[in-house]
Order: sequence, then structure tokens, then C-alpha cells
Amino acid sequence: MLPYNHTSGSRSFPIAMSLMANEDGDVDFPEFYKKAHKSKKTGDWIDPKCGELHDDMVNLQLTATDAGLPLTHEEISRQVLGEKKNYLRGCGIGPKPSSTASSAARARDKHMESMRVELEVLREQRQSDHEELLKEKEERQRDREELLKEKEERQRDREEITKEREQLIKQVDEEKKAREAQGVQLNHLNDVVSRLTTLLQGSDGHPIIRF
Repeated sequence: MLPYNHTSGSRSFPIAMSLMANEDGDVDFPEFYKKAHKSKKTGDWIDPKCGELHDDMVNLQLTATDAGLPLTHEEISRQVLGEKKNYLRGCGIGPKPSSTASSAARARDKHMESMRVELEVLREQRQSDHEELLKEKEERQRDREELLKEKEERQRDREEITKEREQLIKQVDEEKKAREAQGVQLNHLNDVVSRLTTLLQGSDGHPIIRF
């Protein structure tokens, strides 16, 4: 009833899976599913849905492993592809689920679902914490930029005040020099007037020249 077939050829799935089993007899089901549903010529999925299901298998396998509850290939098949009596979905006829796929397996599936929900909550919380840290970092950066801007403005104000002070001092010095020059000229004129007055007066103090 699936809208796609497989690419394993005439070799039975139990044999194909046994060839991929490790020393403990375990099978990497997502990897087996990928090899059985990708074109041998192009390397593309025989149907886009197969790629989506494979990603779901990989994510489920990683979640279970991280939680310390690794799943069998049968459990992965049931949880991702759904249950079907006498064979595993997506793998044709067989391999038949073992007798251990009973109420204990369903209880484990339920526990795994609970673990997935908990992990999702933790991921959301971690994402929220990460966003909060980024927000705080941005706020601290803005505060540093504002402080730097204020520091630069204060520095400019000090430089302007220093420049104005230097100009004022220069102006005061120039006015002082001008007053000193005027004083010298005034003293010189007074001296000239005094000598002229002395020359124009006689020994008795009366002017020599009368008008």
C-alpha cells in the first residue's frame, strides 16, 4: 500500500539486513532503509517521502541514544513507519518482528515519547536561554558604545574648553602688551613735554618766549 517500492532487488530483507549486522547482530536501521530506498544509478531517493522518513529515523535514533535508551531496528520501524502485522513497514515482506515486540516494547515506546517531549522542552529552554544571553550581550554592547560616545563627547568638550582658554590667555597677553606699549609712548611724551617746558622757561621760572 506504499506509494513507492524498494531498490534491494531479489535479495530478501532478512538476508540484506544480516549482511549489515555488526558483531552483536544489531542493524543500523536508518542506514539499511537508505540503501533500500535510494536509486543505485543516481543516488537519489526513489520518493521524496523516503528522505523525510529517513531523517525522522535518524533523529529518533539520536534522541534515544542521548537518553541512554537505544532502540532496536524493529522499534525504529514501528515508531516511524507505523505498525503492520507480520512485517516491518517500508521493508517489504519481512523481517518479521520478534516475539519481544509486545506490551513491554509499547511501554518502552511510551517512555521514549515522554523522553522526546522532555528533550524538546529542554531544547526550547536552551534556545530561550541562548536568546536571552544574546539580548543581554547586545544590551551590554549598546551600553559600552554609549559610554564610549559620552567619553568622546567629554573629551571634545575638554579640548574646546582648553582651546578657548588658550585663546583667552593669548588675548589677555596681547592686551597687556598693547597697554605696556601705550605706557611707554605716554612716558616718552611726558618726558618730551617736560624737557620742552624746561627749555622754554628762564632761570627765574618765567617763560622765555612771550606771546
